[in-house]
Order: sequence, then structure tokens, then C-alpha cells
Amino acid sequence: MTAIRCIPCLRRSQLRQETRVLKIAVLSCGALAREVRHICQSEQWPHKLSFVSPLLHLYPAKLRAALADRLSALQYSFDRTLVVYGQCLPDMDGFLAPFNAYRVRGEHCLEMVGGERFWTIIAECPGTYFLIPSWTHSFDSAIVVGLGLDKEPRMKELMFRNYRQIVYFDTLLYGDLDHKVTEIAAFLNLPLRIERVGVEALHARLAEALATVSTR
Repeated sequence: MTAIRCIPCLRRSQLRQETRVLKIAVLSCGALAREVRHICQSEQWPHKLSFVSPLLHLYPAKLRAALADRLSALQYSFDRTLVVYGQCLPDMDGFLAPFNAYRVRGEHCLEMVGGERFWTIIAECPGTYFLIPSWTHSFDSAIVVGLGLDKEPRMKELMFRNYRQIVYFDTLLYGDLDHKVTEIAAFLNLPLRIERVGVEALHARLAEALATVSTR
């Protein structure tokens, strides 16, 4: 005999499906690891956090492969993956689509961290070299040594000749790095501005993106 499910049972089953909490992972560039972790912990968001080395930006093919590997792994265990990256690869959004992954709004992490301040500064001085805390920490290894500025001083002049100032976006999570950004400014012979932006802009974008992916 075929079992007949009553209408209330069907409705309860349907309701359970509709109210099931989606499992969401957050995959972020390691350059924003401390900021993303701080925001998620402060909000008690229970999402799985995963980070990829920011140094892979120096090798786009390796970055693409690393992201594909990580996204493939997350896809099997989570309903959605929220990606905290800018347009760091050609057609980034198209690249993410097959993995059921969605990107936080923004062209790059500077915009995500600085918010409207980033665009205001760019409008005032297009020749601005920006730093965030993690970049400040890795400046010597990634830029000075990584790009060979320590071995070929003329490279520094060629790479930075069009810059007019340095702006440091301090997210207030790394302690006092003013001395380090001052050293970098002296090394590049550029005036320095420090902006205490905190994580409010990034927090707002993460919350906006999580609200979107939770309902898709």
C-alpha cells in the first residue's frame, strides 16, 4: 500500500527545507586575514574561514590554481563560499561562478578597507601608493627583496617615480606600525599620510555579502 502523507506533514517538511541554515565558508586573501577573523569573531558568525597567501598575487597562474583547489574543496562541504578578493584575476566573477562562490563587493582590498576614503584620496592625488598593515609587515620580503629593489636600486626609481605620496590605512588591529610605514616612506622618498580607518568599511561589505549569499 502506498503511504499517503498528510498535508500538515508536507507543510512541516517544506518548512524545514525552507528554514535550513545554509553552510557558508569564507575564503579570503591572507592580506586581510586578521581583519576578516576579527570581524567574524566579533559578530560570532559561525562560518568556516580559509585564507590563501597574498604573495601568490606575484604569480597569477599560481593564484588561480590555489584558489581553484581551495574552492573545489570547500564546494563539497558548504552550500556557498563567500570570497574576500577584489578583481585579482581576469574575469574574477566568471572564474568563481562554477564553484558556487560569490565575491564581496569591491575592485580590490584597498577599496574594501578604505571605503569612500579610498576614492576621495584617489581623486585628490591619483599618484598615491597605499599600504595596509599586512602589506607593511611584508614590504621588505615581498617588495624590496621579492622585486629585487635591494639588488638594483634603479628599479626603485623606475617603479615608484610616478607616485606622489603614501597613504597607510591603519585597521587598528596590528598595534603601532607607524614607525615601519615611516621607514617605508623614507625608503621611497615620499610624504606619508596615515588614515585610522579601522574595519568599519570591510565589516559593512562582509555583512552585506553574507546577507546576499544566505538568501540565494
